[in-house]
Amino acid sequence: MRHVLAAAAALLALSCGGSGPRAPAVAPEHVVFALGEGGKPNGREIVLVTELGECEYDFQVSRYEKATTVVSQKRARLRVTEQTFRDLFALLDEVKFFSMPDHMTDPSIAEGSEWFIDVQRDGVWKRVSLVNVFPLWAHRIDAFVRDRILGPARGPKGEPGPNTDDISEADAKQIEDTWDPK
Repeated sequence: MRHVLAAAAALLALSCGGSGPRAPAVAPEHVVFALGEGGKPNGREIVLVTELGECEYDFQVSRYEKATTVVSQKRARLRVTEQTFRDLFALLDEVKFFSMPDHMTDPSIAEGSEWFIDVQRDGVWKRVSLVNVFPLWAHRIDAFVRDRILGPARGPKGEPGPNTDDISEADAKQIEDTWDPK
């Protein structure tokens, strides 16, 4: 799945706002799980997890200043334990992810949200693209990622947690353009 590796490469090749280029935490060739969500009130998010337990989480944070919404781009680096990694793939098996259709959409909604879930197992990639349709199995995967993987990256009110850096709007736009299926 070239689009996953391209998204991973774009995400990982970016510089961190003002601090110059930084070495990526994860190598694109090791990415085995990706979850992207867009159109949310807080913008877009992408999670990349490698077979080595490395994770990068790229997201937006909105805050209000003087009746204006200010959006900042953030990136967190996390570690995924072996048990969490095994549990994630057990959940993917439980919901029969590899049997899901590649694309689900609700054509009656003109503007809304999009998610993608990409998984590599035994060298084979599977992508499921969801547009305005978010079945229970997708919410279960999303909840697992938020609870077990991203928990330390966001505070209870959505504020950035530890190991979070600012990234530029241009870098965030490049990531969005790479993975956005439009």
